Amino acid sequence: MPSRIIIANAHTLAISEFGVSDSYTVITARNLITDPNVPGLLSMLSGRGIILPVERDHWPAQEFLGKHRRAWRL
Repeated sequence: MPSRIIIANAHTLAISEFGVSDSYTVITARNLITDPNVPGLLSMLSGRGIILPVERDHWPAQEFLGKHRRAWRL
């Protein structure tokens, strides 16, 4: 079982380096794309559409996606 520190670090990486655009595509942080230590597969996510629930009422709210992007400067 992974340690809590590893899980916490992975979560921090995910929320600070990735976001979702108004058109529901993945946004990656600029430094993620230019960092030579980051696996190339992560940067390939940029611009890809996310899989949304069938019911539009269950889609992520634009308001909160925007707050996340502003908070993490994505």
